[in-house]
Amino acid sequence: MKNKIAIWGAGISATVASFALTAAAHASTISAGQFTLPTSTPTDMLASVSAVVTDPGLLSVAVIAVALPLAFWVIHQLIGLLPKSRARRN
Repeated sequence: MKNKIAIWGAGISATVASFALTAAAHASTISAGQFTLPTSTPTDMLASVSAVVTDPGLLSVAVIAVALPLAFWVIHQLIGLLPKSRARRN
């Protein structure tokens, strides 16, 4: 049940994000009360992402953040391939 909720939440957030980026691309400014989003925001966000990718320090942290859980998952899967011991060792 938790997995379905997580998938549903991810779908909703992706839909909202795509709507916001599409609206930002087609309007000069998006104004809803106190919130104003200039049209240069997608460009600024992509520039920020490219700055993170080109910075070796931040890139190494991102690689470690992805690789560490992946390594634990691979080790868990490899241990699962080994047969379980029937005898109890002291």
